[in-house]
Amino acid sequence: IEHNQLSSHIMQLLSSHEITGKKYADYFSRSTRLDIGNKIAEKFKNAYQHMKKNAMDSDSIFYELTNLAGGLTGGKMRTTAIVGLMTYLFYTCEIFENPPKTAAA
Repeated sequence: IEHNQLSSHIMQLLSSHEITGKKYADYFSRSTRLDIGNKIAEKFKNAYQHMKKNAMDSDSIFYELTNLAGGLTGGKMRTTAIVGLMTYLFYTCEIFENPPKTAAA
């Protein structure tokens, strides 16, 4: 998380929604329509890359991606679902960056 320079608030949001993110992982792994998960991931990955290319900061990108999913207004259940999706996409590295690999000693 630190590698992506996200604020402590967003890091806390992602951490607190790991269970919901895992529910998305379970859903997509059991789905017979793998194309749906792939289309969703591709949409967010393309949006992320476009925003990154335009030099947006990480927090702004995060909030723009949540807006792409429907925004964080509209109640606790909706917010939980959207942040859970962002958590799933973040931890599967569909959005944001992997830390650079270090050489083995």
